[in-house]
Amino acid sequence: MHRVFGSNLKSEGPLPFWSTTELRQAFDILLPLACGSNHKLALFIDGLDEFEVTDKFRFLLSFAETARAEGAKVCVSSREWTVCLDYFRANPSLRLQDLTRGDIERYIRAHLDENGV
Repeated sequence: MHRVFGSNLKSEGPLPFWSTTELRQAFDILLPLACGSNHKLALFIDGLDEFEVTDKFRFLLSFAETARAEGAKVCVSSREWTVCLDYFRANPSLRLQDLTRGDIERYIRAHLDENGV
């Protein structure tokens, strides 16, 4: 891990800001190491919608596609933001709200019943 992420990898505290160049360099090392061996690689990119549509956002999108093409499994989370929906339209997806709807309804009903509503 230190070979890939260098001094940006810390055991405690918040992660530092990474430039697009630093991310690209880390992933240029990581992909061949992981995908060109017996190892399996799964990448999780959380909160893609929290990025502005900038070079870093475009990099993450292109990286996810490159990683997938190299045999890695990629899971991206995002709100239903049009640019993300359009980009990943052809890929398998799930909507968390669809999977948790019953739990949320039971929770709300129980609390409404507790309060006599």
